[in-house]
Amino acid sequence: MAVLRIQFASEQLYHDGKLLHHPLVEGFLQLEACTRNLTGDDSTIPQVQYATVTRLIQRTEHSMICQALLDGTVEVVLKLGLSPSSRARIQVEGDHYEARLKRFWGSVVPICYGLYEGPVKRPSGLCNGISCIMLEYAGEPLENFVSLPREDKRAIMTMLGQLHSVSVQPQKFAARNVVQKNGAYRLIRFHDPTLHNCNFNGDFEWDEPCSGRLGCSELETAGVNMVAWDPEDIGIYLDAHGISTEDDCGDKEREIHMLVQRVTGLGY
Repeated sequence: MAVLRIQFASEQLYHDGKLLHHPLVEGFLQLEACTRNLTGDDSTIPQVQYATVTRLIQRTEHSMICQALLDGTVEVVLKLGLSPSSRARIQVEGDHYEARLKRFWGSVVPICYGLYEGPVKRPSGLCNGISCIMLEYAGEPLENFVSLPREDKRAIMTMLGQLHSVSVQPQKFAARNVVQKNGAYRLIRFHDPTLHNCNFNGDFEWDEPCSGRLGCSELETAGVNMVAWDPEDIGIYLDAHGISTEDDCGDKEREIHMLVQRVTGLGY
């Protein structure tokens, strides 16, 4: 069974001045692959892999997200669950990468390199489990969609439509669900997706006003919120739904983006 050894700098094991105690093996946090690696072919995977943490992206008492270098060559993201609830979210995300999302690795979503487990020792002396999913580092999350060219917004919507073809919709889809690296976009955050039977026919009809013809209200809402259609058409759409826009605004697209952000509270 494949083993993943994660090396942290000493200060990375602290949170709010408290040391999170991990049983280290020769200075590494050692985890084992769950049943089999999600890539599906353990024969090509070294028995022991090493991930050196280069940056802490997010850290709480119950979870950790890190950027790391795998075997000195591959940039990856490690998402670690340290509590029962955060471990459950990691397991859910791993299940989705293994099943519904697998056909989209490296094109719509990051490549998944594996799901790992191991013990973690708490300051109380009790040992609980730890779960880790290792993903391709595919860039940094977008802050918003306002500055994106419309072609890029439509490319992201096309990717979202591909996920809908397997009945997956990221929860409260917003800019935080999209990462970008070297001009390429990937969709992320699948620990709590919405699963639904989607009737989208695959045609966004970009040259037509958005008027409920997509067959999927979630996709239509995401496209309106991103201003993926012509801003004038979206202004008419919003007016029809009781959300008024200013007719004399010099930048209709930016105005609609700001309006959507106020209404939804999300980072569009």
